[in-house]
Amino acid sequence: MTTAFIRCPWCSVHYDAFQSLCDQCGGALFPPEPSDPGAVPPPAPRALPKGYARNLMFSGNPLGLVGGIFFAVGLLLGVIFPTIGIATGLWLMLLIGGFLALIFTTLGGTMLYVVYQAGMNKVRPYKDGVAVLGEVGNVYKNPLVNVNGRNPYTVEYLFRADGRPFEGQMDTWSSAVIDLEKGQPLHVLYLPEDPLQNVIYPPL
Repeated sequence: MTTAFIRCPWCSVHYDAFQSLCDQCGGALFPPEPSDPGAVPPPAPRALPKGYARNLMFSGNPLGLVGGIFFAVGLLLGVIFPTIGIATGLWLMLLIGGFLALIFTTLGGTMLYVVYQAGMNKVRPYKDGVAVLGEVGNVYKNPLVNVNGRNPYTVEYLFRADGRPFEGQMDTWSSAVIDLEKGQPLHVLYLPEDPLQNVIYPPL
């Protein structure tokens, strides 16, 4: 595997040589040897490296950004219009401001809640998932996603939960995943109540 994988997947710090744990955040690094899945994940509930859960939930999510803007605008309108209304005696401004503030904060709050719930679905397997040994199924460029002329890589992996076979997948912009070999072992975390919610550990 190429040295491009000597990067902490939790905090993005780079290293010249492989080490099992990141000095910066303490997170486990993906092992460079194809036959080595790395150390077994710690038992649940797991403490994730600082900042990773927040980044996983909100980073690169446009809905979260739009929701935050709407919510902030709503709060601002809720302050400006009533202030003007009280200062000028135009009580209609209070009604207009309150109505607009309610609309913007409700829309913004709803978007933020949706982003939060979707983010928690990503975080929970890392924190509470059951650890099993899985294997790489396939690696390919995802033609359905295109950002500035670039396509992310999709890694498909296989694992078993309660004796049943499951397949998971993750997308990454790291070209280093093309060195993953079919059948290569890796650790998978899944929620026992819903094995369809699963992740690779450590992330790629």
